[in-house]
Amino acid sequence: MDELLHDRFRRLERIEAPDLWNEAVGRAAEMELARRRTFTPTMALIAFGLLLAALAGTIAVGTWLDRETPSPVRVEYENGWLTAKAGCGVVGIDPTSFESRELVSGDSDCELPEFASFDSVAWSADGRWLAYLEPALTSPQTSESSAIWLYDAEDGEARPVGTCPGYCGAIDISPDGSLLSFGIGDGIAVKEIEGGAQHELEVIGLSSSPTFSPDGRQLLFTVSGGQTGVHVVDVAEVMQGVATGPTLVGRIVAAWDPIWSPDGTWIAFGQESAIRDPQSGTAYCCSDTTTSLWVVHPDGTGARQLTPTDLAQPIRPPTWSPDSTSIAFLSAGDTEESVALWSVGIDGGPATRIYESGCCVDDLRSPAWSPDGAWISFGVHLNGRPDESGTVLIRPDGSDAQMASTQVFDPVWQAIPAD
Repeated sequence: MDELLHDRFRRLERIEAPDLWNEAVGRAAEMELARRRTFTPTMALIAFGLLLAALAGTIAVGTWLDRETPSPVRVEYENGWLTAKAGCGVVGIDPTSFESRELVSGDSDCELPEFASFDSVAWSADGRWLAYLEPALTSPQTSESSAIWLYDAEDGEARPVGTCPGYCGAIDISPDGSLLSFGIGDGIAVKEIEGGAQHELEVIGLSSSPTFSPDGRQLLFTVSGGQTGVHVVDVAEVMQGVATGPTLVGRIVAAWDPIWSPDGTWIAFGQESAIRDPQSGTAYCCSDTTTSLWVVHPDGTGARQLTPTDLAQPIRPPTWSPDSTSIAFLSAGDTEESVALWSVGIDGGPATRIYESGCCVDDLRSPAWSPDGAWISFGVHLNGRPDESGTVLIRPDGSDAQMASTQVFDPVWQAIPAD
C-alpha cells in the first residue's frame, strides 16, 4: 500500500501545474493579432482616403514646382541696380550693360519745386524695399507736403505709405524695411510702414535728415545752433516717446553730411570752423573757414581728422567703402570750375585723387560706392560739354572711367544681402 501511494505521488510530481495567467495573456494577444490582420471595410475606406491624399499632394507639389515665380530685381545683377530719382519717377541702371529701366513711372505733368530736393532714394539692407519721396504740389513751384512711397523690387510695385508735412528732406528706410525716418519742421520722425504709426522727436536746429545705423538701432543727424554738431538717438526711445534728447558725439562745431560706416563702428562727416545757417548757408563767425573730413565712433570716442585743412573742402556727402576702411568724397579740383574725386583711409595717410573733371562744372551729385567695392559712381554736369556729363562709374584706383548714363543722377546702389 505504501509503495502504491509513493508511486502515485511520483507521477503527480512529474505533472506541471498550468500557468493560467500567462496562458490568458497569450491567447488575448493572439486574438488581437488576428483582428489586426483582418482587412475590414472600414480599413479599406481609410486606405482609399490615404491614397487620394497622396495623389493630391503629388499633384500639388508638381504644380508648385512648375509655377512661374517672380524674378526678384535684387538678384538680376550681381552688383545690384544703380538707382536714382528721375523727376517724379525712379530709374534703375544695369551697372554692366548700362541699360536703364524705369522702375517707377513719374507723372509727366510733375514739376518739382525749385527749393526742394526730391532726388534721394534709400534701399533696405536686403535690397528689396526702396523708399522715396514725391512732392504733393499745390502749384508748379510749391509743395505743402511730401508723399512717401515704397517700391518692392520683387514684384515691381510701388505704393504710397503716408505723407510728411512741408519739406521733409531726404528719406531713409531701416535695414529690415519696417521703419522710415525723415526730417520734419521741428524735429525728426520715425514711421512704421505696417500700421502707419508715426513717432516724432523735437530737435531744435535740425540740419540734416536722420539716417538709420546699419543695425537699425540708432538715428544719425546734425544740428546747427545750440548743440551744434553730430548727434545720435536710439530709435526705440523715439518710438516709445521716452527719448531724453539726442546725444552729441561730434564736437560743437559746424558739421555736415554725416554718414554711417557699413559696419556701424564709425561716423564720417564734414567739419567746418564756422557755424552756418542750415537754410541760407551764411556763416555766423569766422571769416577764414575751412572744412575737413572727420570720423568718430558712435559713442563719441576716437574722433580724428582725415583730410588736411589745405585740401579743398568736401562737396556733397562722402561714401564709405563696403569694408568700412576707406571714404571717397568730392571736392573742388585744381581750378575753381573743376571737381575732383578723392579717397582716404580711416587709418591715416594722404588722400588719393581718383578723378578730376574738366572745367565748367555747374552740377554735381553725391558719390556712391558699389556693394562689391569695385566701382564708385557720381553725377557731374560740365557746362557745354555733354560728352563729359552724366553719371560716371570709375574704379577706386582711378582706372576704367565710364559714363553709365548721359543723365546727371544722384546715384544710390541697391543693397546686396550678405550670403
